[in-house]
Amino acid sequence: MPPPYQLLGQAAKPLRRHGDILAFFTFALHTTSLNNVIYVIILSAAVDLVGRLPKGIVLLADILPSLLTKLIVPYFILRVPYWCRVSICAGASILALQIIAWSESLSVRIFGIVIASFSSGFGEITFLMLTSFYDPVMVAAWSSGTGAAGVLGAVTFLVMTTGFGLDLRQSLILVSLLPTLMLVMYFFVLQPPSLPDIEANDEVVDAVEPLGDATIPELHTADPEDDAEELDLESDAFSSDEWEALKTPKDMTMKENLRHVVRPLIMPFILPMFVVYWAEYTINQGVAPTLLFPVSKTPFANVRDHYVTYQALYQVGVFVSRSSVTFYPIHRVWIPALSQVVILFFFILQALFSFLPSIWIVFIVIFVEGLFGGAVYVNVFHRIRCEVPDVYKELSMGVVGMADGSGITLAGLISVVLEPLLCCAAPDSVCCLAYNDDILL
Repeated sequence: MPPPYQLLGQAAKPLRRHGDILAFFTFALHTTSLNNVIYVIILSAAVDLVGRLPKGIVLLADILPSLLTKLIVPYFILRVPYWCRVSICAGASILALQIIAWSESLSVRIFGIVIASFSSGFGEITFLMLTSFYDPVMVAAWSSGTGAAGVLGAVTFLVMTTGFGLDLRQSLILVSLLPTLMLVMYFFVLQPPSLPDIEANDEVVDAVEPLGDATIPELHTADPEDDAEELDLESDAFSSDEWEALKTPKDMTMKENLRHVVRPLIMPFILPMFVVYWAEYTINQGVAPTLLFPVSKTPFANVRDHYVTYQALYQVGVFVSRSSVTFYPIHRVWIPALSQVVILFFFILQALFSFLPSIWIVFIVIFVEGLFGGAVYVNVFHRIRCEVPDVYKELSMGVVGMADGSGITLAGLISVVLEPLLCCAAPDSVCCLAYNDDILL
């Protein structure tokens, strides 16, 4: 019979795992909610926040720093300890929210938005890279947290400002508590990870160990035959000799990392992620605002409720699919990615010709749009966690994270042109007068 302390450790193991799941869910909630709150501030309080400055400039201040962070940082932070990365993320979040809340200067507020954008992008790549050292279910926990943040982030801010009557400053001060919760989860709840090749790579232990000199559990080694089956991907890049490089990513040059790590990821992972985000955000930003019906034929009180409902249904779809990978994993992520492009052109045709008899069809398709987008996101990272060789997992998780930001940026640029074109081409110029409730009564 095992000694009592071993029995106690075995009994506590499920609790530790649940704590890790909660920690990664919280990390995602913080990172995504921060970005959502900034979006809400820009789009809902732009007049008070930035005066006469065009919203597009402020949106760029929110998007570009995060995108640049995702593009550049993964290659240079492999030797930085995770406790340091998480502290930087939390500190930048708190600083950004306080700057936006307390500053009366327009330029200083924009600087705060830039810091918040950096924190969001830095936090996302940090925690995605951290999942490479944990059970694959942590990818599901992270993805579920991002989906929940999409549903709860804007709603929470709306409740604080409209429901409880808090002003912008008071709301942002309350939101500043979320980074503190993230620190508590990292330093006091998250358990030390399982690491590949610990004896041969002590520097990695120093980088990822969150709790100091804690004991790191032994990593389970999968059967080689199982690994061979897992590497059966759409692309044959994973069977190439490029995955057999002797050096770890931290010992490679930038050029070597691009060749040995990034290039094999492009077709199976980076492009599907880019395509699905480009398509869905083009729908959300450039096409959905033109999908209008007469108010008398909808459950709405006024025309503005169209877009709010569309976004709510989209976020619910994202949350459902990002929480589904443990029940229904998808191997061929190109299928939902290309299906999203089909939905994009379907909605463009609807905006041009108004052939759908009921808005309820639009509701269903937008919910499916959210399902497709969330499914690609969670399954791409889940497959990387399960299929990419251990030595490349950490960098791979960080690199693929830039695909969504690139797709969103391209979608934003296209939407600036696409929405007015659809409005002008729409029958009876209904879409061009979308903000005039009387036209749709």
